[in-house]
Amino acid sequence: MSNLHKRIAAVAPIHGLFFDEDGNLESIDFNGATQAQIDAANAVAAAYDKEVPEAVTKYQFKVALSRSGQLENVKTAAGSLSVEAKLYWEDNAVIERDSILIDELQSIMSLTDTQINTFFKNAKDI
Repeated sequence: MSNLHKRIAAVAPIHGLFFDEDGNLESIDFNGATQAQIDAANAVAAAYDKEVPEAVTKYQFKVALSRSGQLENVKTAAGSLSVEAKLYWEDNAVIERDSILIDELQSIMSLTDTQINTFFKNAKDI
């Protein structure tokens, strides 16, 4: 399941997403969604950046954090992570954009989606 699918499914019941040949979202097949859920799903779709990789290696992620001056801040924030997120940080070789680790770090460090996405975009080029 793609990141976009997961993000939209988190705010509205859907059957699926339909893309054009260039990978751009054409439509969302809703499954009994309310207008508020449809609006939320459309907002998620509008904000989605397909240039952000779904995952990078831990090495790539750490180098991107280091280059941005955030590595030490993340190491400090790691002390406040849940057990599950700490295990993810310590034991995974790959860091997924949509993971408990990223969700918790984003909350603890008050990072925006744009900042997180920038880390992942920069990491993919390392």
